[in-house]
Amino acid sequence: MRRILCAIDHSETSLRAARLARELAASCKADLTLLNVVRLPDGPQAGIAEYLRHEHNPEEPGIAVLEAAQDELALLRDRLAKDGDVPITCEIRNGEAATEIVAAAREHEADLVVVGHRGRNRLARVLLGSVARQAVEAAHCPVLIVR
Repeated sequence: MRRILCAIDHSETSLRAARLARELAASCKADLTLLNVVRLPDGPQAGIAEYLRHEHNPEEPGIAVLEAAQDELALLRDRLAKDGDVPITCEIRNGEAATEIVAAAREHEADLVVVGHRGRNRLARVLLGSVARQAVEAAHCPVLIVR
């Protein structure tokens, strides 16, 4: 393995997945990319816009959300890169999680995708699907699901 992509949503399972992906990358001397997919809501984002006005921040809400996601992902990268033996990059994408994970895996020519699985109940899985399951079905490379 030369390239590992790890999808992060900052849930406990995705953080476990990130730690495991880092260990795998270190043992294989692979590069690691941390990917966070955010889904910006369509239409006005009154709550975020009001918060930004209160903070005297002139940015558009979507830009502020993406920048906050980038900052949070960079903090995780810094925690994981403690030994400096694994090259770790960060990427933020906007869109539907499974679609963006699969697209990023192809674009980065990943040899492995690592994702956390949140364990929804059966009805939620049937109605909403699972990002992990969708990634497994569509990815061009193996997908490791961490619980």
